[in-house]
Amino acid sequence: QDTAGRYNQPDIYSLQKLVEVTHYNMDSRPRLIFATIWNIVSSHLTSTSLHNNAAVAIYAVDSFRQLSLQFLQREELGVFEFQRKFLKPFEAVMSKCRNSSVKEFLLKAI
Repeated sequence: QDTAGRYNQPDIYSLQKLVEVTHYNMDSRPRLIFATIWNIVSSHLTSTSLHNNAAVAIYAVDSFRQLSLQFLQREELGVFEFQRKFLKPFEAVMSKCRNSSVKEFLLKAI
């Protein structure tokens, strides 16, 4: 605990809200619009997945997992490759991450 009586765990409230808003937009926006949103969200989640604090990084990877499961349940249109684009951040995290527990969690998530 710190001097204010709070625990020294990071506050992930904003990350939780980002995931909730992304879930909502995934179902309510056209794919092309959501693809633009996903570029921003996936960039943030990728950098958060590489965070020094393993708890934060694992939460971000788990958020990727949840969003991916929801997205992959959608039927892919023949001319689009959104599913491949959606999973690309997993590759980036795996190649850049140095924390073995985060990598292990990522492998289990896939």
